[in-house]
Amino acid sequence: MNINDFKSLRYNTMLLESLDWDEFKLESLFLYLDDAFNNDIPVHPDNIISIIKSNFGESASDCFTLILKE
Repeated sequence: MNINDFKSLRYNTMLLESLDWDEFKLESLFLYLDDAFNNDIPVHPDNIISIIKSNFGESASDCFTLILKE
């Protein structure tokens, strides 16, 4: 998966809404996802979801999971 997949207008808006419209948090989330997706050692999606939940909240985690399922 590529971080640019999450930067479409639709997904960007969904994620931003899940982060209470905090653009700083959205940028932090994208930085984390970019690191996770481009890591030399693959990161399991369940681990990514867990980290998103603990660092960005359940709403962001649910939104990320929904995007992955599409």
